[in-house]
This record gives sequence, C-alpha cells and structure tokens, in this order.
Amino acid sequence: MNFIKKIIYKIQETNHNKNVDIPCKAPFSSMYFCVDGKMSLCCYNKIDTFGSYPENSIREAWFGSKRKVMLDKIRNNEYPMLCQLCLNRKQENVIQARMTQIFDTYDINTKYPYELSFECSNVCNLNCVMCFNNLPYRSKKQKTEEDQNKKEVYNDNFIAELKEFIPHIKIAKFLGGEPFLIPIYYKIWDAILQLNPQCQIMITTNGSILNERIRELLGRGNFNICVSIDSLEKTNYEKIRLNSSYEVVTKNLEYFIDFCKEKNRNIIITTCFMQQNCKEIPDIIKFCNKNEIELFINQVWLPSDSALWNSNSSLLKDILNLYNNIKLPDDTEVQRKNLKTFNELIGFVTIWHKNTLKNEKKKIKFQNLETSQLKKVLYNNISAYLEKQTKSDEIDLIKTEIEKILNAQNDEEKIRDMITYYINTPPEFIHIVVLSDLFNLLY
Repeated sequence: MNFIKKIIYKIQETNHNKNVDIPCKAPFSSMYFCVDGKMSLCCYNKIDTFGSYPENSIREAWFGSKRKVMLDKIRNNEYPMLCQLCLNRKQENVIQARMTQIFDTYDINTKYPYELSFECSNVCNLNCVMCFNNLPYRSKKQKTEEDQNKKEVYNDNFIAELKEFIPHIKIAKFLGGEPFLIPIYYKIWDAILQLNPQCQIMITTNGSILNERIRELLGRGNFNICVSIDSLEKTNYEKIRLNSSYEVVTKNLEYFIDFCKEKNRNIIITTCFMQQNCKEIPDIIKFCNKNEIELFINQVWLPSDSALWNSNSSLLKDILNLYNNIKLPDDTEVQRKNLKTFNELIGFVTIWHKNTLKNEKKKIKFQNLETSQLKKVLYNNISAYLEKQTKSDEIDLIKTEIEKILNAQNDEEKIRDMITYYINTPPEFIHIVVLSDLFNLLY
C-alpha cells in the first residue's frame, strides 16, 4: 500500500468510526477475555470471537484481519446473530438495552481498546443455583477438583502482552468465578496500578471474600465495586448462593458501601431475576434506594428451573399482581434509574405471561399429535428461523443436539413434554444455546 493509499484508508477508517449511527460501540472499543482463552467483542457475545489465547497474541487478535472483517460487516449493518438480538432489545427499550448503552460514551476512534474485560477463570467458593458453571450433576467437590486440575489459559506471558494495552485503556472489568480468588487478577491489578493508575477498575464480586490484602489493594487504586446480591432474606439467600454466609456477605457489603462513598467510587448491586427471588425484587430496590445504590438486573435465561420466561402462567400472574401494587419513589437520580428498571421488569413479565398463556393452550392441542409429528413441528420451526438467518446449514447440528438429549430419556411422556417445551422456546434461543454448548440446561 503506497503512501497516498494509506492516507485515504486512514480517512475512510476514521469517517467510518465517527458514524453516529453505530448502534453499539462495543465491537470498536471493547475486548473481552473468556475463560477458555477466546477473545470476543463483549461479555454478551462469546460466540463471535476474533482470536484465542495463547494461539493468538492479544495484539494479533485486536489488530488482526479477523476483527477488521467483523468491524467492516458491522459498519455495513451486518451484525452477528447475538449482537442483532441485543440491538433488537435496545429498539424495544427494555433492560437488555443497557448492554449496548454501557458503551455509548466510549471513544471508538482510539487505536487501543477503551475497555478490557476479564473472565479469566471461573474459580469460585460458591455453588449458585443459576450459574452455568454448576451443572446439576457436578457436586461441589467435583467442581473444586475440576477447577484445580484445569490448566489455566492465562499466565505471565499474558501479563507481559497486556502491558502494551494497559496504558491506553480507561476501564478494566473483572468477573469470575470470584475475582478475589483468582491469582492472575492480582498481577493484572498490580500492572494497572503501575502503568495506568487512573484507570477505572470494576470488580464484580459475590461479597463473601474480604481481608486485609483486599482492603489494602482497594485503597491503592481507582477500584469500583459491583456486589451480587439475590436476596435480603437469610434462608433464601443461602439457598440460592450455596456455601455462602448471609451474615458475612451483608457485613462485607456494608464495608464496600462505606468504602465507595468515602472514596467517591461507584458501587452497584447486581441481582439475578429468577423464580427463586422474583417476589423479593421490590425489597431489594427499596434497600438500594435507601443506600443510594443503582440496581442492575441480570436476566436468567438458563437453567430452566431458575428462569422466569418459561415458568407457569400462575407464577407470572402473581408477580404482576405484586409489582403493580408497588409504588417506588423517584426523587433522586438513583431512585429514577431503579424505578425505570422495575417498570421494565413489569414489561418483561407481562410479555412472558402472555406468551406462557398461549403456550399452555398450544400444549393442550399438541396432546393429539404423535411424537414424530411433534418433532416435525419443532424442526420446521427451527428450519424456518435458520432460513431467514441464512444459516440453514446449521439445522443438522441443532437436530443432533436435540436428538442426543431425547435419546437419553426412557420415559415417552417426558420425551413428549421436552419436545413441546422446545417448540414453545424461541428458535433463536435454541440456536444460541446449541452454539454455546448449553443446550443440556434448556429443559
């Protein structure tokens, strides 16, 4: 490429990035490190990756051709499937819109990422009922042994490569597992404090770990805290977050609140919205309002015994009756944000309730169909969806996963119930969980 062409290309690239119509800036400004070494656009899309560590270096992934091709397609409004689903939520002005809004203020014209997000390990001291890492057949002992025997993808060479990027980032986010139990995070934090002390560091913790080392660390840098709390009732909290102590977590939460207020840092409470705690959400919001803390809701789509979108109409109706009789204040900015979140939840539950009523009626009609006919309905639904997505070649992959689950069952009635359940599941969701290797959690 000669000098003139380089200038033209640079102008075109800059003009592309300045396009105010870009609905999500994450692909242009964010880099996410997954547990298995995959490097992706953001924490919401771990399927469409542009590199894998250590096979690819960080530099190769960020500046490489695979990411550039992805960005060119996005500039032409050709978004990956998961990105498109997220953007659809943004247009509907619902909670998932926050996913893209997080990146709205990010600068997309920088050479290096604006944000780095780390999910380098899933090592954790808890066994939460809604966590993907805690499959039903794995005991806590099995999980711990697997974590200990698992070869860590990220090492000191990863830290060395990060040092090129750290001076340029504005935000670094750390997830787990439990971040305070992940050794490599302490090395990354030390590197950030040395090379970019003004960088905003956000740690999402289950709140169960707090010691002198952590207190000293928090005082050294620009640390912000996000604490995951799913219930304010001791019994229910400890049922959801197995192996945790409600007393320890609430005591540590008090410390994190005081620390963030004293240092003028951000503190957020994250709550998983699910069957086990859906009726406690108003009380959690009241707690957040009292302490001037913004609440962030994580939708639980899997596993099925925690998710609300596929629960029964009776439960969803009870939630609506409860929520519609709750009045929340809107005097402060935090209160207004939390009220907006609450109203969005009401909107979600309303949609789910309507869909569930329809599905329950369809289930009655399906009783007259043979099992083979039920399968035909299911596969026709999925095929029609894939055809619209120009991904018809993936039907065999999905069929294989479904048949594998069905063939493992001995009870004909259960098989029929599973097929009916899959029919009532949006085909795009089936597609996603198959690609994410999570299909066994769907039913």
